[in-house]
Amino acid sequence: MLGADKCQYNNYGLHDFTSDGDITGIGHGGEKTTNYGTIRKSGGTGESRINTEFSNAKGTVEVQTGRITIGNPVDYDWHTNTLYAGTWRVEGSGMLVFFDGSLQTNKAHVVLNGSNAKICTTPGHTWTPTYIEQSLTANQGTLEVYGDRTFSNHLDNTGTLIIGAGTELTFTGGLTNSGILSPGNSPGYVTINGDFTQDASGELQIELGGLDPGTGYDVLNIEGTASLAGTLDVSLLSSLDPADIPDNYIFNILFADTITGDFDTVNLPSISEGNFEYFIDLNEGSDDIVNLRFHAVPIPGAVWLLGSGLFGLVAVRRRRNNIS
Repeated sequence: MLGADKCQYNNYGLHDFTSDGDITGIGHGGEKTTNYGTIRKSGGTGESRINTEFSNAKGTVEVQTGRITIGNPVDYDWHTNTLYAGTWRVEGSGMLVFFDGSLQTNKAHVVLNGSNAKICTTPGHTWTPTYIEQSLTANQGTLEVYGDRTFSNHLDNTGTLIIGAGTELTFTGGLTNSGILSPGNSPGYVTINGDFTQDASGELQIELGGLDPGTGYDVLNIEGTASLAGTLDVSLLSSLDPADIPDNYIFNILFADTITGDFDTVNLPSISEGNFEYFIDLNEGSDDIVNLRFHAVPIPGAVWLLGSGLFGLVAVRRRRNNIS
């Protein structure tokens, strides 16, 4: 409790609610809590409240169990329905609650780890929650989603959208990427139900870490139309040795009911063992597919070397740089 008028509590380390406790003021107002470290709820299945004015711009709030309710958040403005700053992480079946408005724009770092992890807003006088997936229309910060969920509105992503492996997201109004979209994390198979549009400023990041789709490399499955532009950025993870990629092996990295347009820029790994070819298969009656084909650099056969007083067999392997 903050007992004096206008008393301030600054947390620089870990403040852990191991049960259903509160941070609250008992003065006549003006009490403030500023979090520079981590405020976590690791115990208790009920509610922990932060009833003072609360700033989390440089800190992290983490809900592992139960519920944390923020009564007077500085970083969330219910007038503009915007979460402006801070890191807010909800795990498992935990819940994070802000008073009033509906969270429509995210400019902070939000992590939803699990299909039952919840962030919502509610009027202070009654429990009528509006969950983030019911209200969010714009991500201008970082949004990480692990576990299936349905977003009721069209989502404009101008920030960074990270989707966990095996996650299936439904966007009732579709998804437009003008920022960074990173499926898998990593790698992983991600399904988006709804139309997907990437405009000229958008970037789709794909990681190759093995030969098996979904577990070895990222796969984005669009159950709808994919309208492509912007950048495709493909990176090679250390878990995949290029020498283990068979010649002419094809990575199927994006499926869609229909693909229109094409990426303006394609960044492919540059390696001495071979080169990657990018192409799109447009298949009438089945999924259209974005592919990467690997062309291994051919290795010449053994060369006989004769030297004065020396006879032997030496296998010479030559590799040339010819990366597209």
